[in-house]
Amino acid sequence: TLALGISATLLFVPGFQERVTQRVDQKETVWDRQNLARAAINMVEARPLFGFGWARFQQDSADYFQQSPNFPLTATTFGVHNGPLAYASELGLIGATLWALGLLFGVGGALVTRGPPDLLPWRVGLLSVAAATLIVISAVPPSAWPNRAIWLLAGVVWSGRYATSSGRAPEAA
Repeated sequence: TLALGISATLLFVPGFQERVTQRVDQKETVWDRQNLARAAINMVEARPLFGFGWARFQQDSADYFQQSPNFPLTATTFGVHNGPLAYASELGLIGATLWALGLLFGVGGALVTRGPPDLLPWRVGLLSVAAATLIVISAVPPSAWPNRAIWLLAGVVWSGRYATSSGRAPEAA
């Protein structure tokens, strides 16, 4: 039914097929991401441990772009479209490792923590959001929505661990 819906939209919405074809044929966004990623990698190689500083990519990256023989040099004033690369270039490998460990222990820990059976749908939701977040952060600049969503759900799952059979948190002694 999804394929039928997409086909109908392409056929019956005026101008939509042309817009889809134009977007599919647009190579500039791929080139932009490749150029930004190469500059970020070059920055990590230049300052591997501590990076260039928080939110400094756009100000400090000009000297780290390289002209590829396969595509033009574009997007030299944009931010990195890959969260982990952005963190590595700005915070260095130490900062990026701390960020990754925070995700691993915070979100991963919530996924494997023991809790009541009622917590299962929340775990499934967290797993879904975590998978989607990993995909999103590899393709777009770091942003607030994926970060807030994943940590909100991780907090819900962690808090469910401490619920009693009555559904209330245990009383402090």
